[in-house]
Amino acid sequence: MNEFAAGCQGIAMSALRTACLWPGFVAAWYQGVARGLFVATLFAWTLCVLLLATFIWPEWLALSLVRGLWVVVLVVWGVESVRNYWRLQSLLKPESAESQTAFSKAQSEYLHGNWFEAEALLLEIVHQNPRDAEALLLLVGVLRHSRRWQPALRRLKQLELLDTAARWHFEMQREMQLIDREMAREQEQAVEELATAVTESVQAESEQSASEQSGGEQSGGEQSGGEQTESEQAGLQQAEAEQLGVEQPEAKAAESTVSLEQVEPENAAAPSSVQ
Repeated sequence: MNEFAAGCQGIAMSALRTACLWPGFVAAWYQGVARGLFVATLFAWTLCVLLLATFIWPEWLALSLVRGLWVVVLVVWGVESVRNYWRLQSLLKPESAESQTAFSKAQSEYLHGNWFEAEALLLEIVHQNPRDAEALLLLVGVLRHSRRWQPALRRLKQLELLDTAARWHFEMQREMQLIDREMAREQEQAVEELATAVTESVQAESEQSASEQSGGEQSGGEQSGGEQTESEQAGLQQAEAEQLGVEQPEAKAAESTVSLEQVEPENAAAPSSVQ
């Protein structure tokens, strides 16, 4: 039984080493990196075009161009194969004590609510081992708590591509539900704030228009009050003039009476002097 398991493991390792010969394949399949998928697809199409131009339609492209493309393809093939091999070896080796210590420290920072410190530690772990499902899942939680929904969703998609994340399916679904709920709540709050702002602006405009109308009524009242004052002054002046017109004839009559009284004694004294 042990020999059978060892044989299966040897076959799997041989298959993985063979997969290293295809540029971008390890990054796309084993790491879930989009750039690896692009490189693998581009290499496949380029190799197909060169095979057609070399063996099927030789007159399709110039011979010098075909040779130059073959040189480029072979160089890229060799460089990427070596890189894939070393990358695969680093991915297959067990986790070091340093990464385990960094993950424990990231968990401690997460529990204390230090989101940015935890994110820095987790990003370093994920950079060293992109297939670390636990670190990726904890990074999703950190991004969710710091209210960065889109990066959290991208990390969740990256986590879903890993075969090592199968046992974390329930936690991944839970994180997705929490992110969706928080996003919906944030949208509702934004709508409520917008409605409140619109209501306040409408109330302010109505109060401003009401104050302008009351100010116009007050100014009209002041003008009418001024007109009433002018009319009252004119009436007072007219009454004074009438009183003066009545008093002047009485004063003249009094003066004429005094002058007659003065004349009568003089006339009475005049006959005695004549006698």
